[in-house]
Amino acid sequence: MKDGPLKRAVEKNYGTEVLMQQFTTFKLRDGVLIRETVTRRYDFFGDYKDDSSSEPILQVQQIPREHLH
Repeated sequence: MKDGPLKRAVEKNYGTEVLMQQFTTFKLRDGVLIRETVTRRYDFFGDYKDDSSSEPILQVQQIPREHLH
């Protein structure tokens, strides 16, 4: 991962300030807009549990290239 705000946020040590972090990606797969989310939930002892989910948001109609301007 190249240096930038995202990398710094992921690698930063927040101590006990953070209760949860999420990273969300939207992608187009086979004409369907998909939201993929990775969640990290912290407990009061400094341990954490990671979870991931993927859900279809909507069907995207293919637009012919000549209609795009």
